[in-house]
Amino acid sequence: RSPGQYLPGLVPEPTSVRDIGRWQIITKNPRGMLRSAVWNPGDTQYALAEANNIRIYDAGSFFESAILIGHSEPVREVVWHPESDRLASCSQDGSVRLWTSTGRPTHLLEGHTGPVYQGAWSPDGTQLATSGADGTVRLWSADGELLRTLNDAGRHVFDVAWSSDGQQLATVGGDMFKRLPDEPPIDNSLRMWDVASGALIRQINPLVAESALCVGWRPDGSQIAVGFGSPTYPYPEVEGRIKLWNADGTFAAEVGPETGSVRVLAWDPSGSRLAFG
Repeated sequence: RSPGQYLPGLVPEPTSVRDIGRWQIITKNPRGMLRSAVWNPGDTQYALAEANNIRIYDAGSFFESAILIGHSEPVREVVWHPESDRLASCSQDGSVRLWTSTGRPTHLLEGHTGPVYQGAWSPDGTQLATSGADGTVRLWSADGELLRTLNDAGRHVFDVAWSSDGQQLATVGGDMFKRLPDEPPIDNSLRMWDVASGALIRQINPLVAESALCVGWRPDGSQIAVGFGSPTYPYPEVEGRIKLWNADGTFAAEVGPETGSVRVLAWDPSGSRLAFG
């Protein structure tokens, strides 16, 4: 939510008592694993990726307004278009689907040859970047036309992020499982791409053993944050960490190690804080 706003799902219970504040969250029981939960740009709706479906809720009433059904395997990510009521879903079934918030499917995007992990709209909403297990990042028009394929081969591409000016993409990845000592190291490098040409601008070796799971540009474009860990859950002993690089590729800072993997991260709008989990 926007800074300084209360979540509409929070209601006072009981009636206010002077100098005492108590809040209760209205809850809905999920029907399957939740892999993604996102607000729409106007903070009036939010979408939950629940098993193979996407459920749309009204933010004020918590009323379920639509169920988006079409994927045959779990939905990994849901991303709202920045300037409209459309959204995109990325699935384990290898497809990307575009929908309206009322539940109407508009386009089926096929091309990935394995699970699709992440999607990200460009800042102006004209392109959608998707990343997957096939070692590619694919750029699509807002109408579902494949525009370009970036070959990020040799690894699972777990996340992709746009620069604030929409001219560059950052990608990170690795392997689904830990490598044995006698196996080649995981390719967990941070890669930066020129969107217009598809050329690889820069590749940065993070000098850690874990996979790179998430990436985010600072809103002013000056830095990139990357979270590390294991993409699979049975490794509680993994030490997660965050590393930051300046936009020119020079190292900036490190946070961690943390207990457990860093699977998600996000900058606040001002770029002064970084949340991760």
